[in-house]
Amino acid sequence: MITYSFMILKNTFWLILLCCFCQCISAQIDDFQYKKSLQTPSETWHSILLPNDILATSAPTMNGMRIFGFTATDTLEAPYILNQLSEDIKTKKVNFKILNQSKNSSGHFITFKVSKKVPINQILVNFKNKNFDWKVKLEGSQNQRNWFTLLEDYRILSIINNQTNYQFTELNFSNAQYHYYRLWIDSKDIPKFQKAYVNQLEKIEGQYINHPISKQDITVNKEKKETIINLDFGAIVPVNYLNIDVNDKIDFYRKINIQYLIDSAETSKGLRYVYRTQRISTLNSIDKTPFKFSTVFTRKLKISIKNYDNQALDIGAIEVKGFAYELIARLLQEADYFLYYGNKDAKSPQYDITHFKDKIPSKLKPLELGETTELKPTKSDEINPLFKNKIWLWVIMGLIILLLGWFSLKMMKEA
Repeated sequence: MITYSFMILKNTFWLILLCCFCQCISAQIDDFQYKKSLQTPSETWHSILLPNDILATSAPTMNGMRIFGFTATDTLEAPYILNQLSEDIKTKKVNFKILNQSKNSSGHFITFKVSKKVPINQILVNFKNKNFDWKVKLEGSQNQRNWFTLLEDYRILSIINNQTNYQFTELNFSNAQYHYYRLWIDSKDIPKFQKAYVNQLEKIEGQYINHPISKQDITVNKEKKETIINLDFGAIVPVNYLNIDVNDKIDFYRKINIQYLIDSAETSKGLRYVYRTQRISTLNSIDKTPFKFSTVFTRKLKISIKNYDNQALDIGAIEVKGFAYELIARLLQEADYFLYYGNKDAKSPQYDITHFKDKIPSKLKPLELGETTELKPTKSDEINPLFKNKIWLWVIMGLIILLLGWFSLKMMKEA
């Protein structure tokens, strides 16, 4: 009788295990919300640029995507590598020495000599002076007799007070290759030169996607002395670039706080949005480069500009971008391939090709994506698993294992 009961429990255990396995296999495809057909591959390796609708449903983990191929007799899963098409800046320091520091009635001079004749495009200068606003001119020469202008009427700035600590002392210019460089500073005060860095920057441009703003709201809070800009993109998008144009022609320097939406909650006063700070910086009339930060996936941005006791700025055009994403896929067999996406519970796939990236061709032919198909099976076609909640499967399996253990111990005692 004990042996018979033991066999029944044992068979039941394997049946439940088989059900779990079947459900896991069905989840490979059935758990995805959408699919797009892929253009017929012509080579083994292809790139697939991901549009915003795929990014929105796959954010933030970007795990919920798979490439499946279908033949007359088989279903294939094609491996891929997810790439962010970000920019890359390599900084190479160039050795130099300070030849002299001098002054005359027109201003102050600092002369640099590079050890080798190599192209440079950036000089960083530091001064002990805490507060200054100087116009400078940068020249290059091969013999210190004939000088050629690289930068003119260029502004460097330092503001240090109770409210802020800001410096802009980067000299950025097009590639130049001289033996000597001379910095002229138009200042009545004596520049207390501290140190400098001479660099050769090699920049690989990233590929951006523009994110149209579906709703924009700008308000001025006079009590808090700040301007609030709310941006809504209408869907979740990757963001790491923000540019704000200011229509005012005056000099300004304002603290800026860039936040992104992470959650929302229903309250008695309505929907409450929860934001997280991504970057705190300065919006100023000197350095007009865009704000760049690590990529965040969000639907809304909230930008706070501190006006202090100044008049609020006249905000102009606002531009928001994010790096593009692509899949590098290996498609070995002839099949009808589809990109499935929108599985929030999917784990990161583990493919061998991630360990052999050096074997992937540098130039890849892109594959076009077809129209989106929303995967909504009808009730008649839908095959429900034995247990919809996987937790119940593990609970039942645990109980069976405990019963098997109890029967085993009982049998051992009787033996």
